[in-house]
Amino acid sequence: MNNDMASQYDYSISMIRAMSMVAIITCHFMQYLDIELAWWFNVGVQVFLCISGYLYSDREISDPIEFYKKTIQKILVDYYVVIIVALGAYWVEAKNCINIAKSIRVLLVCDTLDGGGHLWFIATILACYLLTPLISSLYNRVAGKGVFRVFFQTCMMTLLCFILCRFYFYYFNPAMISCYIIGYALKRIEIEQSPIKENTFKIVFVIIGCVMNGIQVIHSYIMPLSIVTIFSKYWNVYCDYAHLMLGIGIFVVLHSLLYNIRYSGHLISVLKITDKYSYDIYLTNQFFILGPFSLMKLTPWIFVNVVIIGSIVALCAVIINQVSRWLKVNVLK
Repeated sequence: MNNDMASQYDYSISMIRAMSMVAIITCHFMQYLDIELAWWFNVGVQVFLCISGYLYSDREISDPIEFYKKTIQKILVDYYVVIIVALGAYWVEAKNCINIAKSIRVLLVCDTLDGGGHLWFIATILACYLLTPLISSLYNRVAGKGVFRVFFQTCMMTLLCFILCRFYFYYFNPAMISCYIIGYALKRIEIEQSPIKENTFKIVFVIIGCVMNGIQVIHSYIMPLSIVTIFSKYWNVYCDYAHLMLGIGIFVVLHSLLYNIRYSGHLISVLKITDKYSYDIYLTNQFFILGPFSLMKLTPWIFVNVVIIGSIVALCAVIINQVSRWLKVNVLK
């Protein structure tokens, strides 16, 4: 997930980001209530990663060091504002959930806290950003050589990502990083060819997503499939990639539907707010829903608790954003 502002004119990206943010928060509430749909609403994360790749695809990276400085700062300043406060709260009120080793790992972005498991995303998006100059260079090599070269290179890169993450970098889920790569490729496909071929490849992504998720739904909820049972040890891997394709498909469909809509001034104002605070909302929301600091039992009424949590998360997001901006301008400039 990233907190870049959408293109001035492509408000559809802002709309999709806002919808994904709502889906992820809904997922966390469903996790608390132990509702199976939580897993499906969690696809908002894949959509966020796809958006990030799509937005970075047409950026010229002339100075990788400067790129790393800006992107890492953008992600980590807000993260540390949240996590330092969270660690203090855990050491005071939830000592059974924390120790020195875990605290160090959390500060190094290679572990998460109880109730803050969603922060696995930070290491993943950092990895995506660190890879972006290389990804850009590789796609620049095939620029102007046809959409099939872009598509083939994307397949090879996602395969390489799978091999490296499965056998060497175990902390990362290759399907998540592949979301970023495919989002990056979608923009390059748009640039590369005529709208007809561009739409053809987008339709291919949507069809693959429908087929893969259809198989998962049938096997998991309707009737076990014998072919799936044979490869049961790889089922979780299949589900990860089905979820990847679901996220890509949702992004493609929503972007196609929302791109040509004329957005009113009031809606644009709302979208600018969600663009500005979506990352900080993501950082904080789960702490108040799951884990030792959950407010879901604050009152006997779930709806009231949801409203209270939403208000607190919004307030925290504004504070975190303002503190982070001050640090970036006055301390890290």
